[in-house]
Amino acid sequence: MNHGQPGDTIVCVEQLRKKRGKQQALDGVSFSIPRGRVLGLIGPNGAGKTTTIKILIGLLRPDSGRAEVFGTLPMELAPADRQRIGYLSESTDSELPDLPITELLEYQSHFFAAWDWQWCRQLIDRMGVAPARTLYSMSAGERRKTELLLALAHRPDLLILDDPALGLDALARREILWATLEAVRDEGLTVLFTSHILQDVERIVDDVVILDRGTVRLQGALDEVLARTKRLVLPDAAHRPQPIAGEVRRTQHGRDVVVVTSAFTVGLRDELKRDHPLARVEDLNLEEIFFATCGDADVTEPADGVA
Repeated sequence: MNHGQPGDTIVCVEQLRKKRGKQQALDGVSFSIPRGRVLGLIGPNGAGKTTTIKILIGLLRPDSGRAEVFGTLPMELAPADRQRIGYLSESTDSELPDLPITELLEYQSHFFAAWDWQWCRQLIDRMGVAPARTLYSMSAGERRKTELLLALAHRPDLLILDDPALGLDALARREILWATLEAVRDEGLTVLFTSHILQDVERIVDDVVILDRGTVRLQGALDEVLARTKRLVLPDAAHRPQPIAGEVRRTQHGRDVVVVTSAFTVGLRDELKRDHPLARVEDLNLEEIFFATCGDADVTEPADGVA
């Protein structure tokens, strides 16, 4: 399929707000995903990731703000446009019939106007899925990989993966990750990807949005986020240094002041050299940036309710 032109915005979220019970699940969330980009939506438990996804696939209505998929409100998408979305939730789909995979694909094909069996066979070979086996005779990793195949089988324009490797071991996670990467690389899919395994996110995404308590704390192209977010170590600080541009966290270690900034520039580097000649500038990976931005949040367990 080829809808629209390269550079089109596939997903647009503007000032989304949503309460779930007494909790403000989303509080002014905004981001967009251009065609062909992979966006990692990350955050601690209860950050609002799954709530955002449910709004985008039309299962929830926001209290205010606006979400659009393919330029249309999710709840108003025509059936043909809904068929342009592939979705894999964080939990195994227990509603799928227990059929051999070839029969399961045959069953699924009846729900889509355009179906490419050659593409399906390529996916089966590429992902190493045993077509004669039934879904529920597989290990957790094999089943998850097969569910990803089912999400990709109709050649979606937008693929939404909500923690697809949740609960899997390292090998199964790697297989899921590389299957996704190959599909993105070969087909130019637009992908919204969430995961509690931040090393996986860093390997696959082009852009990142960090959510915390329903608010966007940091966002941008991954390369830019990594380039502008640094740890500054100000050794033997005799007095409390003035606030630094883009400061997101400050800690004291003995006489050293450690500051994480999300606005590092050449100009800031020159200021540090002038005001703190012994200062060190340290690179951070995505996981370190996450913890600096969200504090001591837990990213190892799935969230219940508002995720």
